[in-house]
Amino acid sequence: MYDSSEEQRSIKGPYMIVDTSTSKRFQIAMDEKVEWVKYEFGGEFSVKRHISKPSYDKHYVDISDSPPSHEPLEKGVKLSVYCDPAGFMEIEGCGGSPKKLVPGTEMKVNITTEFCL
Repeated sequence: MYDSSEEQRSIKGPYMIVDTSTSKRFQIAMDEKVEWVKYEFGGEFSVKRHISKPSYDKHYVDISDSPPSHEPLEKGVKLSVYCDPAGFMEIEGCGGSPKKLVPGTEMKVNITTEFCL
């Protein structure tokens, strides 16, 4: 999303490695096949985030920052990594959603964040 993250990504075994130092804004959206995302800070600490089964199984939504006049994309997001030139970085977990929201609908998700030194 936003700018391409191709230069920031590499593959090491079964893992995608993302360099979060960047001169452009990008966000990598991951679908339900990705189980977790982990941020490691130079061997000092790590933060791992994963989500429980959402209340609406496997119907994830488009989380991109788009104007209300744009229709959401069909591809949904379970986890994401966002980075920008100001040094801001976040790892997000997202819950599921019904195809149509109606009054009284309750949506739940448990997002687990593990911090390790």
